[in-house]
Amino acid sequence: MRGVWRKPSGFDSRSRHQSILGSEEVKMARYCNVCGAKLSIFKKDNLCDSCKHKLEQSIIRTRELTQEQYKILSDFSKNKSSKVSFFNKIYKQLEKIGGIQETEIDLLQKIQEALNLTNEAVSYTHLTLPTKA
Repeated sequence: MRGVWRKPSGFDSRSRHQSILGSEEVKMARYCNVCGAKLSIFKKDNLCDSCKHKLEQSIIRTRELTQEQYKILSDFSKNKSSKVSFFNKIYKQLEKIGGIQETEIDLLQKIQEALNLTNEAVSYTHLTLPTKA
């Protein structure tokens, strides 16, 4: 039979793919570190929008960073720009509510440490030094 392709005997496509990929399955789906909701493959951080918003509001309301929040932030994202964006959002909201005092600076330093960001990444000296009148 000309033009007809037949599977060779003993051919198993699954075993071939397993040998290429290894014994572990490739996991494409990602889930929120807090609630377990499925995240978009394009999402840069490891929190869904709802949990991220709740975390922001909790930090701003209490002006404290609990151990649980610290752990969540340390696993927040591998993307530096996403981390800096989160930090800047917290900074701007704290500044808008009541200004940046010593307690807010301590809180921002803890957030910076949890996110593993350098002073240069968050423009620390620019944000915390008093401006000239």
